[in-house]
Amino acid sequence: MSKIPFYQLNDQCISKLQYATIIICFLMNVLDGMDVLIISFCAPAIAISWEVGPETLGVVFSVGLAGMALGALVMAPYADHIGRKRMILISSFLMGISVLCKGFANTVPQLIVLRLISGLGIGSMLATTASLTSEYLPNRFKDFLVSFVLAGYPVGAM
Repeated sequence: MSKIPFYQLNDQCISKLQYATIIICFLMNVLDGMDVLIISFCAPAIAISWEVGPETLGVVFSVGLAGMALGALVMAPYADHIGRKRMILISSFLMGISVLCKGFANTVPQLIVLRLISGLGIGSMLATTASLTSEYLPNRFKDFLVSFVLAGYPVGAM
């Protein structure tokens, strides 16, 4: 009797495309986690440079999380209509543009708007990568690998 490899059960193999999907979704979530928490490292320099207090920076931090909630609740469901890959690309575009523009922000309101836009992309990205991973994988590995993909967020935050 031959041994069945760990990735195969009842002809349920994981293909190279599926591995690539898992890795890309994981890395996208790593970027999400990094984007959300990088502001905490920049906060002391922003507070000194712009002469703002902790309550103002609290709004900047909070609006990113509010954007994530809106992105997950409002944008992510559209992935069913336009496709998960397309939603991941839209989310990546929103995050990328807003992250680039955050480096050029000169005022707190600009930073708040950019954090909101980035949060929208992050929230929809988290929900969509989980769905895409779940769709692409055989049942045997689905639970573990969806959890693996979602673990990218705290890894990026670290």
